[in-house]
Amino acid sequence: MRPIFLFVIVSTQLLTAPFAVAQNIDMERVEADQEFRRGVQSFNNGYYSDAILSFTRSLSIKPDDPRYRTWLGRAYYFSGFEDAALAEWNAVVDAGSGSVLLENLIEVTTVRRGIGPEMERLERFVETHVINGRRDGTVVFSRPVSVRPRPDGSVYVTSFGTHDVVLLDANGVVRRRLTGGLAGFDRPFDVLETAEGALFVSEFGADRIARVRPDGSKILTFGGRGIEDGMLIGPQYLAADAEGFVYVSDWGNRRVQKFSPDGEFVLSFGRRTPFFDGLKRPTGIAVHGEEVYVAESATGAIYVFDTSGNYLRAIRDVGLDRPESITAFGDTGLVVSDGLNVKLVDTRFETVAILAALDGGSSRLTSAGVDANGNLVAVDIGASRIVYHSELAEVYTGYSVQIGRVNATAFPRILVEFSVQTRAGAPIVGIERENVHVTEDGFNVENVELVYRGYGAEPTEVVIVVDRSSAAQNRREEIGRATEEIAQALGGVGRIRVVSAGADPRLESDPGAPVSSHVNAASTAGAFTRTAAFDSAVRFATNELVRETARRMVFFVAAAPLSDAAFDRVGLQETMQFLRANGTVFSVVNVMSGAISPELEYLVTETGGVVADLFDPRGIAPQIGGVFSAATGRYVVQYDSGRFPDFGRRFMPVELEVVLVRKSGRDEAGYFAPLEF
Repeated sequence: MRPIFLFVIVSTQLLTAPFAVAQNIDMERVEADQEFRRGVQSFNNGYYSDAILSFTRSLSIKPDDPRYRTWLGRAYYFSGFEDAALAEWNAVVDAGSGSVLLENLIEVTTVRRGIGPEMERLERFVETHVINGRRDGTVVFSRPVSVRPRPDGSVYVTSFGTHDVVLLDANGVVRRRLTGGLAGFDRPFDVLETAEGALFVSEFGADRIARVRPDGSKILTFGGRGIEDGMLIGPQYLAADAEGFVYVSDWGNRRVQKFSPDGEFVLSFGRRTPFFDGLKRPTGIAVHGEEVYVAESATGAIYVFDTSGNYLRAIRDVGLDRPESITAFGDTGLVVSDGLNVKLVDTRFETVAILAALDGGSSRLTSAGVDANGNLVAVDIGASRIVYHSELAEVYTGYSVQIGRVNATAFPRILVEFSVQTRAGAPIVGIERENVHVTEDGFNVENVELVYRGYGAEPTEVVIVVDRSSAAQNRREEIGRATEEIAQALGGVGRIRVVSAGADPRLESDPGAPVSSHVNAASTAGAFTRTAAFDSAVRFATNELVRETARRMVFFVAAAPLSDAAFDRVGLQETMQFLRANGTVFSVVNVMSGAISPELEYLVTETGGVVADLFDPRGIAPQIGGVFSAATGRYVVQYDSGRFPDFGRRFMPVELEVVLVRKSGRDEAGYFAPLEF
C-alpha cells in the first residue's frame, strides 16, 4: 500500500499547486508587464510612438510603478517631447523612487534646454591628467615644445629632444611617430595641420620648414639659414590662414614670413617702420580671419597685422609677461602660454584671464590649446610632460552618457547605441574600447567591441527633404541640381533617400537607388501644395534614420520661404529636440534668391549643421564637406550576452560607463530578448 500512498500525495500536490499559485498571481501586474515588454521592444526598435502607447497602458494599470514611468519619460525624450519627459521623470523623483542617474538626467536635460552645443567660453581649469615623457624606463618624448589638438581628440606633440613628432590619441597612447624620413627632423619646434590636411614642421636646428606626409616622410622643405627673404634663422611657431598660406615666426631674423602651401616665399613683415617699433623676439603666431597675431616675448605684447603684413595695432600692458605660443579660440579669443600660466586674451576688449597655472619648479609652458573635448592641453618643456586641464565644473559633474536603443533582435548578439557629451551637449571624441565598461544584469561583459565612432570618415545616411510648397514649383531644376551636388559631396560613403515635404511627407526614393533616381525624384516626385507640412517632413525624415547605425543627416533643399504654418503640426522646439535626441544633423541648401528663415537657422545651429548656397561659385561640396566628418558623440558597442533571458520573458538591465582622462559618466537601460516558445 505504501507506493499507492506516495502516488496519492504527489497527485494531490500536482492538482492543488496550480490552484494555489493562481490565487497568488496579480493578473493586473501580468498585463502591465506585458505592455511594458512591448514598450521596451518598440523603443529599442526605434518606434517611439508605439512605445509611448505601451508604457501609458502599463501605467494605467499600475500607476505607481516607477520603472514604467521612467521608460515613458525615455520614450517622450527620444520623440522630441522634453517637457513631457521631464514631467514623468520628476514625478518618479517626487515619489521617492528616483535614482542618482535619473536625477542627473533631469539636471542635464534642464541645463541644455535652449543651449546650443557650441559654447565659445572658457572658465577656470584644474589639472586632471599628466602624460610624462618617460614611461617604464622608455622615452616617449623629450623636451616637448608644441602641442596641436586634432578633431578626433588626438594631439601632435613636437619632441625637441628626440627629433621627432609624436601623435597621441585621447588616451595618451602613441599612435604614430613622425621622424622625417631618411633625412630626419633637426630639433622640430612646431607642427601645423591645415584645414586642407597639409602637415608642416618647423625645424629649429636646420632653419627650415618641412611639408610632410601623414607618415612623417618629407614632401618638400623650404627656408634655409640666412637673412634674405625666404630664408630663416631659428624658425619657431607656425600658423595658416583660410587660403592655406603658412606664417612662420622667424625668431633669429626678428620677423614673420609668409609662404604658399608649396613653400614659395610671399612676403615678410615685422621690421621697424615709422608706425611700428619692430619685432624683437617674435614667438607665437595665430590667424583670426583677416588678422595675424604675433606674440612678442621681449615686451609682453601681442601685435596685430593684416594678412598682407601691414601693422594694425598692439595689445599691450594687459598682464602678459613672456608669451610664447598663441592659438585662436572662438571669434575673439587667444589661448596664450605664458611662463607657468595659460591665459585667455580677449582681443575685442583687450582683457586677460588666467585659465590654468603650474606649480613651478622646472616647469615652463611653451604651448597650449583646447582639444576637441574641451580640455586645455599644455606642454611643459622643463618637466618633459603634457598636462591636461579640465573646467572645474566638468571635473565634478563628468560626462553626460545616454544609452539610446539596445538592439537584441539577433540575441545573444547585442548592439548598444549611446552618446557621450559634455553637460552642455558638446560631443566627446576619441572614445576607444578601453574607455567603455558594460555590465548586463549586474555582471561585467568582457567581449565588448566598439563598432561605430561618431566622428571622422564614417558612413553617412542622408535624407534629402525637398520643398513642395506651391511657391517652390518654379525651382524644380535647382532642387535637382542641389540633390545631385549633395550626392557628389557624399562621395559614395553612405546612402541617400529623398522625402517630399508636401501636404503629407512621403518617401520618394529608396537608399539603394542610383543618384539619377534621387535627382529625378527630387525634381518631379510629390505634389506641390499650399499646405506643405515642413515639421512633419523633417520628423518623417528623421524617423527614416533612427534605426541606422551610421551618421545621420537631414538636408532640406529650401526653394521658397517657409509658410506661417510650417511648424503647426509638431512645433519648432519639438522638431529640434527630436533631431538632437536622435543624433541627427540638420543642414540647409538654399536654392532661392533670399535668405533662409530664422527657424531654419535655429535648427541648423542647434544640431551642428551648415547652410549652403547653390549659387556659391565654389559649388555645394566645399560648403558642406566638413559636416560629413564632424563629431556627433554617438557610439555603438556590440557584445554577446552570456545571461539567461528566460526565453525572452525577462527584462535584461544594461549599464554602460565611459571613463576618459579621469572623467566619467554612465547610464542604464535594458532589453527583452526575442520570445522563444
